[in-house]
Amino acid sequence: MKDKYLIFDANLTGHHLEYIHHLYVGARKHREKDFVFLLPEMIKMKRQIYKDTENVKILYLKESELSKCNTKSLFCSSWNRASIIRKYSKKEDVTHIFLIMLMLHMPLLLFFIPRRITVSGILYRIYLYDKISWKRLLMEKIRYFFMLRGSTVTKIFVLNDLYAVNKLNEIWYTTKFVYLPDPIPCFCESEVFEVRKKLGILPSDRIFLHFGELTGRKGTIDILEAISMLSNDNSQGKAFIFAGVVHDDIKARFYSLFLQLKNRVKIFVFDEFCSYEFLASLVFSCDYILIPYKNTNQSSGMLAWASFFGKPLVAPKMGLLGKLIQIYKLGFLLDTIDSLGIKCFIENPGNIVLSDMYREEHSSSNFYNTILNA
Repeated sequence: MKDKYLIFDANLTGHHLEYIHHLYVGARKHREKDFVFLLPEMIKMKRQIYKDTENVKILYLKESELSKCNTKSLFCSSWNRASIIRKYSKKEDVTHIFLIMLMLHMPLLLFFIPRRITVSGILYRIYLYDKISWKRLLMEKIRYFFMLRGSTVTKIFVLNDLYAVNKLNEIWYTTKFVYLPDPIPCFCESEVFEVRKKLGILPSDRIFLHFGELTGRKGTIDILEAISMLSNDNSQGKAFIFAGVVHDDIKARFYSLFLQLKNRVKIFVFDEFCSYEFLASLVFSCDYILIPYKNTNQSSGMLAWASFFGKPLVAPKMGLLGKLIQIYKLGFLLDTIDSLGIKCFIENPGNIVLSDMYREEHSSSNFYNTILNA
């Protein structure tokens, strides 16, 4: 009897959609196993290529189910997700569950599913790096304890961080933590184009790009404030592009600053879900990618985009993010990543020798084979 995977995700923002796509491509190639994808129906609007095949079945969450998955209460959300996963696991008679965000479902899921079903998933935030209270640390360790006891959870994939893999395996006396290379994005290279002419940006202008989820934790407002601090002379010969949905937490401030700037500097905003091909075109055309992220203790898909096109990142020096950029020679690391620090960089951007080592190690096939062969 074939192994049968349920691949579940109730979120389609950022890396969620990207990873689902890679896993869909990989599942079609792993014909020795069967796969059921349980996803929000809105994925049809973003990716229209998904269809049932000989070993792949696509199921869509009902609107009522999706709403329950994304309640504001983390406990209620986890409980509802566990109930939904249990229902579909039994209905489809799966042997294994893979979760894009494992910890959202821990430890409640372990009490909902039959013992014969195993679980794996991706771990993002790692308590080793977070400065948290002793109460929060205790809760994290309790979650890990339940997750690691017994044989239900088989593999816990950690993105781009071999140190954390080794440390967690050592602390918890296990081999369940596995290194997972964050993959290069998938897009149709024939549809990538130079955006300068379309946007009226001169060939001599330097383009500073900020894309993905535009929100407070990504430092989006810091970039706009940095631009507003530039003198007229220092803003000449530069263009700024923001691409991605502007989140509600910054929307009012974002557009207030944008309206102040739009007649003074070359600034372009694409407040929408952007296709991979359009994002690839922006990265292909830009000179620098700005990622002044507040949370530096996680990796980022931006490393893959930057590496693929050979464009330097401008990022905080600290945390796992800074460490990876330094190791793989992917860009500039700033001691001060607030609006003043970003302004200083924009005024005097430098040149840097980049490496393609990251690109070579982080293919999409490495990503999905690591997960599906585990």
